[in-house]
Amino acid sequence: MKTDQKNTSSTIKVIGAGFGRTGTTSLKVALNMLGFKCYHMQETGKHPTHNELWIDAYEGKLTDYDLIFKDGKQLKNDPYIATCDWPSTAIWEQLMEKYPDAKVILTLRDAEGWYKSMRNTVYRIPTEFSNSYFLPGAFRRMINMHTKLVWAGTFQNRFEDKDYAINVYNQHNERVKKLVPKEKLLVLDVTKGEGRWKELCEFLEVEEPSENIPFPRVNDTKEMEEKINKLNRLRWTMILTGPSVLVAAVACLMYFFLRK
Repeated sequence: MKTDQKNTSSTIKVIGAGFGRTGTTSLKVALNMLGFKCYHMQETGKHPTHNELWIDAYEGKLTDYDLIFKDGKQLKNDPYIATCDWPSTAIWEQLMEKYPDAKVILTLRDAEGWYKSMRNTVYRIPTEFSNSYFLPGAFRRMINMHTKLVWAGTFQNRFEDKDYAINVYNQHNERVKKLVPKEKLLVLDVTKGEGRWKELCEFLEVEEPSENIPFPRVNDTKEMEEKINKLNRLRWTMILTGPSVLVAAVACLMYFFLRK
């Protein structure tokens, strides 16, 4: 299997245009396995200073994307060369302009299932934790960035209006299909059937992993709900017992962000 993509170019080779909760974490793991180091929302937990950079990018103020994908010069020899999930999905068109040779992957699923998953997982984070004093500053900044780009930006603070949110989701997917040349676009439903390795690897022009390696399936709704419920339990423990459990809170958050 070809695994040396990161050494061939410092530019973004793959742009993930799908909304969160469409299998983006599974795609991230798959891309990493194929040698395309991928920037996913979870990376903001590793690079908390990037939150303001993403806001600048969303507002059109950031011209040097190496500040993110190379973390300035810290990742010069090991840059991210793929993206998926928010926050990068919020600027997928700008990324296409910046990296015109990049291929685009649109992950999607049925709209009803997508909305239910979003409502039961990702949307709970800003609504349940935005004012929690026990959270480290980096986590609060991530929530603020996500709120600006996704809830206030993409969904115009109307995500609770199911029909409106699903319409935004469907319009986004159709726009990607319309604007991206067919030869540069892969529409991928990671929740359906076999052959996902074949589909992805043919598109990226790399060899498939061995037959006994299944396509990743991680961070599904149940798993995500369990993580958020753990944070909620930790929040109430913090409220009842005070700062003595702060170390546990930080450890839990690291688990939340860094686990694949």
